[in-house]
Amino acid sequence: MKKKTYLTLTCLALSLIPQAFADNLNYGIVSLTATANETVKRDTMNATLTIREQGAERQKISNAVTERSNQVLSALRKEKALDGAIASRRAYPVYDNNRKNPVWHDIAEISIKSTDFAAMSRFLASVQNQAAIGHLHFSVSESVQQKTRERLLSRAIDNFKQQAQVITHAMGGKSYKIVQMDLNGGNMVYRNVMRPAVSAMAKSMESVEMEVESGDSEIHLDISGSIQVQ
Repeated sequence: MKKKTYLTLTCLALSLIPQAFADNLNYGIVSLTATANETVKRDTMNATLTIREQGAERQKISNAVTERSNQVLSALRKEKALDGAIASRRAYPVYDNNRKNPVWHDIAEISIKSTDFAAMSRFLASVQNQAAIGHLHFSVSESVQQKTRERLLSRAIDNFKQQAQVITHAMGGKSYKIVQMDLNGGNMVYRNVMRPAVSAMAKSMESVEMEVESGDSEIHLDISGSIQVQ
């Protein structure tokens, strides 16, 4: 009988070990988020040129759009500071009330980007007879994004450690261990600090070259994780 009691108590003690270990692991766990931000110049100018024709003869308007597109692309290839290509091409009919005699619309869009604002401005003014500026905006180049992300990631991790130390001290602990840190979630969020009057700018560029002010973007990066206060 004593042997059975002994075995029962041993099994009970063994069963409590994982639970005690789990309780110890979860004791003093604190989740936190750290942020870093930086204001950078929007160094890339992006434009969409639209070439549009309409008429009763589909082939005729299609040829006209193709010819004008080729003229713009030919001029674009001579500009080493600019990068661009056909973004879309579509054609569709618009019918009258009797569903007869459609008017065909043919539209081509060319996307262009450059970090040389002066060259971009000159080019847009030079092709005004072949294409209209459909959209114009500014962004941060990929190279600047990558360098900024590296800086912000380093700062965010430092901020995470500082917060961990403050929390440890406030909870009366002597040290802490990082249980988990999510760096994959550290995506950058962009907020425009200043937005230029794009529509007015596009209208002005159709006639003359003008000075361009791109404005800034404030970039935020967040990381999250948890620590165990000891």
